[in-house]
Amino acid sequence: MIPKVQQVVYVIVLVVLIVALAVGIRANAGHSAGDSGSSRASSSARPLGSASCT
Repeated sequence: MIPKVQQVVYVIVLVVLIVALAVGIRANAGHSAGDSGSSRASSSARPLGSASCT
């Protein structure tokens, strides 16, 4: 039986990995589209539809 603390640690690690993967994928997609580094901050404010259409 896994202790509660170990379960919480596993969940946190999984969430951090998923977030890191998502940020890396979004950063790679932005760079491949020719966007500058500053566009990553504004992309969170923009709707996802307009970001994917560009």
